[in-house]
Amino acid sequence: MRSPKSTYRLQITEDFDLVAAAKTLSYLHELGVDWVYLSPLLASESGSEHGYDVANHSSIDPSRGRAAGLSTLATEAHRLGMGVLVDIVPNHVGVARPWENDWWWHVLTHGQASSYASAFDIDWAFGEGKLRLPVVADDDLQPDGRIAGLQVLGGELHYRGQRFPLAPDTVRSTDDDPNEVHARQHYQLMSWRRADRDLNYRRFFAVNSLVAIRVEDREWFTRSHAEIQRWFDEGLVDGLRVDHPDGLRDPGAYLDDLADLTGGAYVLVEKILAIDRDESGTLLVEDLPSGWATQGTTGYDAMALIDRVLVDDAGASRLAALENRLRGWPVVWSRLVHDGKLVVAHGILASETQRIAREALAVLDPPPDPGQVVEAIAEIMADFEVYRSYLPEGREYLERAFGFAWERRPDLGMVLNQLYPLLADGSASVAQRLQQTSGMVMAKGVEDGAFYRESRLTSLNEVGGNPSLFAISAAEFHQQMTMRQEQWPTAMVASTTHDTKRGEGTRARISVLAELPQLWAEALGELLRLVPVPDEGLANLIWQAILGVWPADRDRLHGYITKAMRESGENTSWTAPNEAFEAAMHACADAAFDDAEVAAVLKRVLDAIVEPGRSNALSAKLLTLTIPGVPDIYQGSELWEHNLVDPDNRRAVDFDARATVLARVRLGSRPGLRNDLDDVGEAKLLVTHQALILRRDHPEFFGRYRPLEAAGVAAEHVLAFSRGGAITVVTRLPVGLARAGGWRDTTLRLPEGRWRDLISGSLVTTDAQRSVLLAELLDRFPVALLVREQRRAGERGRFDVWAPLPRQVRLQVGDRVVPMAKGVDGWWTPTEPEPLGRVDYGYLLDDDPQPRPDPRSRWQPHGVHGLSRTNDPDAFEWHDDDWHGRPLAGSVIYELHVGTFTPQGTLDAAAERLDHLANLGIDFVELMPVAAFEGDRGWGYDGVAWFAVHEPYGGPEAYRRFVDAAHAAGLGVIQDVVYNHFGPVGNYLPKFGPYLAENDGTWGSVINLDGPGSTEVRRYISDNVRHWFVEMHVDALRLDAVHTLADQSPTHLLEELAMVTADLTAHLRRPLTLIAESDQNDPRIITSRQAGGFGVDAVWSDDFHHALHSALTGESDGYYADFTELSALAKVCERGFFHDGTWSSFRGRVHGSALDVGRMPAWRLVVCSQNHDQVGNRARGDRPEEVLDLDQLACAALLTLTCGFTPMLFMGQEWGASTPFPFFSSYTEPELGAAVTRGRLREFAQMGWGADEVPDPQDPATFDAAVLRWEEREADGHAVLLDVYRRLIALRGQYSELTNPVLARTRCEFDETARWFLMRRGGAAVVVNFSPVAVTVDLGGPHMLRWATPAGAQVDGSRVSLPGHAGAVLLPLQS
Repeated sequence: MRSPKSTYRLQITEDFDLVAAAKTLSYLHELGVDWVYLSPLLASESGSEHGYDVANHSSIDPSRGRAAGLSTLATEAHRLGMGVLVDIVPNHVGVARPWENDWWWHVLTHGQASSYASAFDIDWAFGEGKLRLPVVADDDLQPDGRIAGLQVLGGELHYRGQRFPLAPDTVRSTDDDPNEVHARQHYQLMSWRRADRDLNYRRFFAVNSLVAIRVEDREWFTRSHAEIQRWFDEGLVDGLRVDHPDGLRDPGAYLDDLADLTGGAYVLVEKILAIDRDESGTLLVEDLPSGWATQGTTGYDAMALIDRVLVDDAGASRLAALENRLRGWPVVWSRLVHDGKLVVAHGILASETQRIAREALAVLDPPPDPGQVVEAIAEIMADFEVYRSYLPEGREYLERAFGFAWERRPDLGMVLNQLYPLLADGSASVAQRLQQTSGMVMAKGVEDGAFYRESRLTSLNEVGGNPSLFAISAAEFHQQMTMRQEQWPTAMVASTTHDTKRGEGTRARISVLAELPQLWAEALGELLRLVPVPDEGLANLIWQAILGVWPADRDRLHGYITKAMRESGENTSWTAPNEAFEAAMHACADAAFDDAEVAAVLKRVLDAIVEPGRSNALSAKLLTLTIPGVPDIYQGSELWEHNLVDPDNRRAVDFDARATVLARVRLGSRPGLRNDLDDVGEAKLLVTHQALILRRDHPEFFGRYRPLEAAGVAAEHVLAFSRGGAITVVTRLPVGLARAGGWRDTTLRLPEGRWRDLISGSLVTTDAQRSVLLAELLDRFPVALLVREQRRAGERGRFDVWAPLPRQVRLQVGDRVVPMAKGVDGWWTPTEPEPLGRVDYGYLLDDDPQPRPDPRSRWQPHGVHGLSRTNDPDAFEWHDDDWHGRPLAGSVIYELHVGTFTPQGTLDAAAERLDHLANLGIDFVELMPVAAFEGDRGWGYDGVAWFAVHEPYGGPEAYRRFVDAAHAAGLGVIQDVVYNHFGPVGNYLPKFGPYLAENDGTWGSVINLDGPGSTEVRRYISDNVRHWFVEMHVDALRLDAVHTLADQSPTHLLEELAMVTADLTAHLRRPLTLIAESDQNDPRIITSRQAGGFGVDAVWSDDFHHALHSALTGESDGYYADFTELSALAKVCERGFFHDGTWSSFRGRVHGSALDVGRMPAWRLVVCSQNHDQVGNRARGDRPEEVLDLDQLACAALLTLTCGFTPMLFMGQEWGASTPFPFFSSYTEPELGAAVTRGRLREFAQMGWGADEVPDPQDPATFDAAVLRWEEREADGHAVLLDVYRRLIALRGQYSELTNPVLARTRCEFDETARWFLMRRGGAAVVVNFSPVAVTVDLGGPHMLRWATPAGAQVDGSRVSLPGHAGAVLLPLQS
């Protein structure tokens, strides 16, 4: 089962539907949220703002986005790696508009005969066979019982905007009396006032239009959850929150059914657990039934503990005295709750109470007095200390309730004795109904009653809270969290919800009054004098609310005051408003705006409580985010959140404003706490973001719970604990802390390790005992979130930069400039918190106002001159876990240029062609350099940002996708890298450090490999090797032109890189390969380090290409002059190098050294008939295809693929591509572009080429001409050649002789005059006719023909006849 690391609650409405919600997910993901948590989605009553009045279980509400909206949101969430949690309402349906609910409409039409009648919990007998609907207004009830305003219209009964169905055949004439028609129906419209005592269907609380459904019946469970089933079947939703499970007949059984439906998905229950102290003062929290198929509650229990550990218990008595004085009597919470619940049981829920009594009377023998049974049932529910029992679990609560009832109502003793065995039997229907109802009585009596009648400290009057439990100690908090970690580690932790009476910020501010009871008593006295009211106790609640949310607009406060007065129900109510009383109480809100004296009093209190209130808010937030459980962030509460009860807490959220703040925070901003009321709460978003990111990215840091103890005079003001990798430190009771003189010498001992505070960004300094001064740790923020410093010795931060040359270096991120400090090693490190996540950045060097890119930049989205962008390699989701690498031995390489391989010229487009290479039989795909270079087009050998993938190719993520796709296709990836020079444009590294030597090489200044500062330069190169192997998952590197590396160090760079590669091979447990390009014919490069060589795995052999090309084309100019005879090809095939200490006419000197053919395996030489150099270095970039026929091209493939070396193909040669591959570039500096063009013309003019014959490298048409034409593969000759390559590569896999790496087993014969060539590879014979006329070659024994070029071959015993330009592979026959 997948569980969230955190959730973020969104209220889905018509104005903020599922599509709009989907658009916020990128922000939520960046904030650090793991799952999005949605309010109810099923089709609700028209105009519903909350969705808890589901009218149709079969579909998603049209105004909230329909099924398409959920699909859109789920797709985006899952793309971001987020889960989706949805709130569901199984207990009831909305029927305010009967025509919107098909089930209800059918029951109204057909009564008990309806096929849907059993879906609802209806007492038909009590209604004398009719369903009672309390909808009739007082003015319409006539003395004779008739109802005014009834009409029969369109086959329906209409009443005041309501419509009801008519049973068949119940209208007898067009002028039939509507009241008589009504009398014939299966329902009875009655006065709304009768609902509380005469209703005959179970409802949600006292809401007549929310009718309970019987999900305990499997049929109705299945039918009411069909749409929810679809969500899971289609993978749209990952978890559920179950609303009001206490209203269900059997919550445990329901959750079992739900687990079956969801496949055991993550499920939470909105269950309120009681919290109190026993007679001994021990803190008790009700247990959630352990057998339930749920991960826990929605977190009100955790919220109650967090609130109370931040409240000063010392203020309890003084605030209680104030409350008692204002009320005029001692306020005892338990009595207030009992009396309120009793009123509810006999009042708005009397119909439910009476139904329980009726069921009890039906089985009790002898039957007691019905009135006494009702009294007893009401008393028992009023005496419940919890919402309900779940018999047999919770029997102790039922027994205690009976005990209290016997004490309070001894006159009911006989009835209670009769009721006890019946109500204690969990299988009895009446007991189950009592359990369903007691929770409703508790909710209406406490949440919607007593919470508004007690105002000692209203931050405690919260759902899941017990105002009589004023505060808990740090030790009690730790004890509860330890148990929570053991029992419910994935239950939700809430701080604000759609149901809370006050938002977290409002409660945090009000709680400060517990530390300032005298200030509040005096201020309230002045307010009551300035604004006299008829109910001073209620005024205490109202003034606390005003302080808690100030500044607030007038309408918000008036809306809250109206709800508070009417929910209290003592002087006014929803059904009987007392206008005079209400007007007097509303004067409080008006005075706050209009009376200067009142405003002055409020200001005095606010000046004292705002700052400590924000300290409380940050402490509560960090506790919520880091204690055991899954933290939930209610929409918008990542900033200061000062809300009151609904609908105030369901106001629209400005996500754009929050995204702007988040962007600043992620750039490294550390906004502090401000005392002014206009502060939006950037510090809170900082805390939220850091904690959410840590929980999501490092869940292993939150696997246990261990309290940390402080020492010193202010130890009681800190609450700290370790979660197993993360440490939370928060301030308690900030007013008292300030009065005591602050932290002074108070310390906190930390576990072993180096720690960093993610909130301030600072490294924590500890003493020899690993203790930190809290005055230092909490100097800037009242909270800290510590993690172990992850960097090992010498490890660099992602913005650290080596820059020994500048006097000053600063990091620029957006508009923010971060100072940096220089170390003795020349490395600079930011001295302020680093930016988070993906940011664009650069370095300001000395007085240069232009930020320069990072020398180690992983991403240059704006080109080589622009800012760098961070790129997290761990964020990419690789799918190559099953890829274990590929050895070079026996493999075939395919070289390509990303920009011209496909018309799109991108890595993603290239990845779509990998199936072509896999089908061809390729083992490795080699990419020409992709390091960022200047301009859009180029070969890539002028890269200047060696760690960054050229942006026009797709950047780093596209590169990873390409490698991932290659591995999935069974292809290894070789990356061509250039370590011998930087390109001429965009190289800013010399501004940072001595990357270049003073002398020039072939392509400008050479890399500083052995001069001052070269140690870091060499590390720069070796780190680049690690980058490609580790971060990019490549399998091999081709090192360009290593003969130009100027290195006189004791350990040559090549040897050093070979050591790095060997180390990574062992560490990554897959073969990694280094291939050098060198024209030195130097065996040391590929000789092992143990034998005195450099230890590189393989090297290019240009001699093979030159000998084969000359044999095929007859070219003899330039370096081909030494290779015109077939003896050159024979020597290369037998000994690897032609120039192995021989005279090179092209160089005018002895060149090369001999390979030890007895020990050096042939696969260490990479050979080809074409590559980017040998084609592109020609004036027109023309391929051999322009001058060779089909058989000659097939012979080139034949010798390359059977010679024993590692063969490499160049893109397109497998089908004889007609496209050239000339040199091209796109330098944006006009002078440089012109110089490149002139240089190219000058170079080829010396070889006799005219200016009009040499393509201009800067002309886009030169690049366009090089783009492969994939459609050519299907043409006749091209298709034949493609089949040649497929068959020859397959042949390599069939006959080990063709891949055998022992050079001594290769023997060649040739006839220079007849121009035939025979290469024996063990027993196999490879014969090629370079002549245009037919030849016959004697093989010295009988052979069979295994393969031939398209022209074919004839075998006669030991003789093979080949047409002109043909070739063949033959195998010996036994004599």
